[in-house]
Formats: sequence, C-alpha cells, structure tokens
Amino acid sequence: MLGWIAAGTDRVQAVAPWIASRLIALHPPLASRLDVDPMGIELPAFGTTPPPPPPLRILFVGRLVPRKGVSTLLEAMMMAPETLLTIVGDGPERPRLELLARPLGDRARFLGERSPRDVDVLTPRHHVIAAPSLPYPRGGEGTPTAVLAAMGAGLVPVASATGGLADLLAFGDLGIAVPPGDAVALAAALRTLAAAPRTLDVLADRARLSSFKHAWPQAAARVEARLQCARASGTRPQDRVQ
Repeated sequence: MLGWIAAGTDRVQAVAPWIASRLIALHPPLASRLDVDPMGIELPAFGTTPPPPPPLRILFVGRLVPRKGVSTLLEAMMMAPETLLTIVGDGPERPRLELLARPLGDRARFLGERSPRDVDVLTPRHHVIAAPSLPYPRGGEGTPTAVLAAMGAGLVPVASATGGLADLLAFGDLGIAVPPGDAVALAAALRTLAAAPRTLDVLADRARLSSFKHAWPQAAARVEARLQCARASGTRPQDRVQ
C-alpha cells in the first residue's frame, strides 16, 4: 500500500524522525523525497505570562488510554510530594486512573475534556508538561502538538524517551527525558525541577524559544517551500510497485 501511494507522490512529510526511518525501511525509494517536520501549533495569543508560584505544577493533556502512560505519572507523583498534577482529557482509562490517584488527594485533579481555549488559559498556570507515553509495538508517538503548544507557553517538557518525544529531547536542553514506564526516574526528574527553580526557569525559556519554529506561520512556510520546489521540478516519481 505504501509503495502504491508513493508511486504518485512528489514529497512525503513525516512528523518525527522515527516515523521517517520506518517509512524508508518499508519503502526505500522514499528516502530521496522524505521531509521531517512536526505539525504546526497555535502559540499562546496572550503572550508571555510569569510562572506560577511553587509547588511544582504539572499538566497532562491527552486521551486517557494505556499507551499515554498516565498510570506511570500517578505512581511518580507518589514519590514526588512537592508537586501538583492537572489532567485534561478523557477516555476509557479514567475510572481506573481516578482510583489510582485517590492516595494523592487534592494533589491530582481530573478536569475531563476541555476546549482548546480552556487549555490555553490553563496551561500558563503550570510549570511542566508531562508526556509519559509508552512505546507502541511498532514505534511510539509522533511529536505531540499538546507538548509543543505547552512549550510555547513556557512549560518544561518531562517526557518518555520514545518516538518523537525522544527526538524532541535528544539534546537535553529543552526538558528531561526518562525511560518509558519508569516511575522512579520520572519522580526523580520532577523532584529535580521542584528543587531547582533556576534550572526550571532556564529550561522554560529554552522550551519557549524552541516552540516558535513550530508555529503555524513558520510551519506553513516550510511546507509551501517544499511544494513549490516539487512543482518547479516538473517531475513525478515512477517507483516500480511490486
């Protein structure tokens, strides 16, 4: 199927390097016309806001399903007492996760589904965006736009080293990557940030600056340039489809 699609395609865009690698492995002729670029994001319309006061405030945004790793995050919270957690989203895991969160008391809040505008308002009230995703059988997440958007508001990503999240944090200067499913390592990362406000501020500034290149105007300009280049070439690939 991929070969059939690729036979009539001038450019292909993958949202994370690991996805690009898998596509090339499945269909090597794609290598010469494959670009890697996450989806674009809307940056906060209300500009930079000062960080909230301690304790460390953590935000999770996503569907409540096992592969999002929220149970690992709740386990880590048990070992990081100077933290508060807000969970935005819904899904089949919610009843089980609410039971797991009971020992945390009011340190963990489940807000359910919220509108994008509500999330925009909630986000700057936190210090950290958590993405404790678990690997999939054939890879992992791409580069979640919820994480990129939160970085635009100055939140520091603390994420599993899997899929596009691993690529995002590969150089260690935007946030903290931890092994997937490792609650002890995740708790240690949260405690480190809670105990080092200066480090948190530096990482927040780096995350905010990094997010600018993912804003829709910049992302759209890159896509347009690729489309114009493909159009100017005047050729269409003719891969042999087996």
